[in-house]
Amino acid sequence: MKIKNIHLIIVFIALLVIVFVLRVTSSKKNKGDMITSFFSFTLEDVREFNCYPAHDKEQKMSLKKEKESWKLILADQHIVSVNNEMLTNALGEFEKLKPLRLVSEDLKEFSRYKVDSSGMLLEIITKDNETHYIILGDLTFQNNAYINTYVRIPGEKQVYAAAAYMEGTFKSKPDQWRSREILSIPSGMWTKMEIIYKGNLVKSMVKEDDIWTDVKSRQEFTMADSLVGIIEKFPEMLLANDKFEDDFTNPDLIIHISGADQAESTLSIYQSDEGYFLGSSINQGNYFRVDKDVYEKLYMITEAKL
Repeated sequence: MKIKNIHLIIVFIALLVIVFVLRVTSSKKNKGDMITSFFSFTLEDVREFNCYPAHDKEQKMSLKKEKESWKLILADQHIVSVNNEMLTNALGEFEKLKPLRLVSEDLKEFSRYKVDSSGMLLEIITKDNETHYIILGDLTFQNNAYINTYVRIPGEKQVYAAAAYMEGTFKSKPDQWRSREILSIPSGMWTKMEIIYKGNLVKSMVKEDDIWTDVKSRQEFTMADSLVGIIEKFPEMLLANDKFEDDFTNPDLIIHISGADQAESTLSIYQSDEGYFLGSSINQGNYFRVDKDVYEKLYMITEAKL
């Protein structure tokens, strides 16, 4: 009897050992299956990002690197200057795009995490012309705070939570990617302004000891502060989504601004049947809609007339 009990105890212990070993092995296996990176390349290897909202190729937006600068290419293939702050944030988040945990392997849950066709398809092209894809899905929240982004590699069933904020970067609308910068010089450093109306120089001003002086009359130009104030508010105006460089020829009004260290910026206002539009020499392809009353105020301040 005692021998039988001893045998039962030995069998029981052996079963416990087997169960423990299986659990440890399974745990190690699962841990080993968890990838540590989505890509084998680094940000320095990337030359182009292509964003497809809901996998829609007609809505494609691209970021293309040429030498050391990036350009934004819209869905209609117009090339425009990119918002540098947005670009910096997006590239920083891409570098953080690492898998934190495996969330699901159930194909039925793809739609739940928006890593199906409703997600943003991000195409990455490297300098070696290798193409890689990843689907950027929904956000994860905890205590009403953003935590991670759900992602999936196309063709694979694993859904991961990734440590990167894609909603406010790569998943942003094109308008948020477009540059609103129109001046390369802060207004406090301007030293000269020239107003050209329909090809003729009508006003030239220089700043000496913080006072703007009309070059022709050598009298103080008392409307300078009003003029500067209008110019500083131009970037707050609406971007013209349907107007680009090939829509304009000769500007109606030009404001040429010079500053310290020979820095220069030129603002050009064009008149068309659809209104007034502003372009800048330092902002390729992005134009702003100028309100008629603002243009008329500029006309009055600068005495733009032939």
